[in-house]
Amino acid sequence: SDVITSLSATSQYVAQHNLNPMLLVSDDAKIEFDNLNFPAGLPSDSVVVGLSVDDFNYHQLTEAMNVILETNGRLIAPHKNKYHAREDGLKMGLGAFVVALEYSCGVKAEIIGKPTLKFFQTAVSSIKNQVKMEECAMIGDDVSSDVNGAIDAGMFGILVQ
Repeated sequence: SDVITSLSATSQYVAQHNLNPMLLVSDDAKIEFDNLNFPAGLPSDSVVVGLSVDDFNYHQLTEAMNVILETNGRLIAPHKNKYHAREDGLKMGLGAFVVALEYSCGVKAEIIGKPTLKFFQTAVSSIKNQVKMEECAMIGDDVSSDVNGAIDAGMFGILVQ
């Protein structure tokens, strides 16, 4: 039962490209990046933006914008969802913040996670027992990025509430 998340795929991408990003993610999400050992004292060369409700403010987004502009750096996101469902209703998703940074920086974000085909291929190829795409299922709570992304990749898509 291997579980690959958009955030773990993003961490893997950062490691593969030897990046030293500004992490604009929640404290819980930063755990995914703990094993990367970013070089101390070196300036950030990219920005990883994830859903970080407590950190999304004008100052943090401006700092992220300046990292990208000053270093010609990459903007990286695990996904670009419009919204997400919570017990108390729909909440604005990461996509709005990604689009704001894309616009301000004049760059296109590199979306690492769902619903990109590369995410699903990476997830399937990382399973220890070699399996085919059509033998795998994506279980998720978002019709567009989870279920439709999986179906487009040739997998089963299962929607949960």
